[in-house]
Amino acid sequence: PDGWCQYHPLGTVQSLAAVWGSGAKDIWYVGNSGTIQRSTGGAFAPSPNPFGTLSLTAIKGSGPNNLYALSNSGGTPGIARWDGSKWTALPSWPGFPNIDARGLFVLSNGDAIVTGYSFIGAGAPFAARWNGTAWMTMTTGITANELLNKVWGTSDTDLWAGGNTGIWRWDGTKWSKDPSAPIQNKNIQHVFGTSKTDVWAASSNELFHYDGTAWTLAAPDNGVTPSSI
Repeated sequence: PDGWCQYHPLGTVQSLAAVWGSGAKDIWYVGNSGTIQRSTGGAFAPSPNPFGTLSLTAIKGSGPNNLYALSNSGGTPGIARWDGSKWTALPSWPGFPNIDARGLFVLSNGDAIVTGYSFIGAGAPFAARWNGTAWMTMTTGITANELLNKVWGTSDTDLWAGGNTGIWRWDGTKWSKDPSAPIQNKNIQHVFGTSKTDVWAASSNELFHYDGTAWTLAAPDNGVTPSSI
């Protein structure tokens, strides 16, 4: 094929928000009104889940038997886990429902990271980790006025999160703001990579690349304006 083609009928008329797969025969997508569907190599089919009519915004995993789906609708559950046979609602993260949960990443050990912004009090950045038993907050080092967007990483000691004034990196203990000039005061909405020396980030109209040393502006071909990666 020399272009995009329909892989399989989607089986829903709901708006879709995110897709993830562990392989060609394990592809998932989520969307409005509790939509979670899966393809195991054939047509997509609904996957019964505890979200009811809540809209879902993200789905990520570390393998076919460990996935998380995220709802940012303010209802319960906010997050659920797939264990290979069924979805199970998890306890709400700290501050729920006063959290704008924007980012989801799953570590290789199965833990989940959620990032966003807290509306409690004067407002504050939000990041927390589900370790299979309980939530642990992880906001040390972030300035109070920061809003975290999407998150990605290579391990629990190497996470990147886009913020409204740049990009933040977690070293296992605290967050530090990356000093690279091109990303300063940029609202970084998306972060994704393949390794510690190949990380990409996007604002609403710019694309950036990290080579293991510093972030640089990466102009897209043909004048394309990035909105996600």
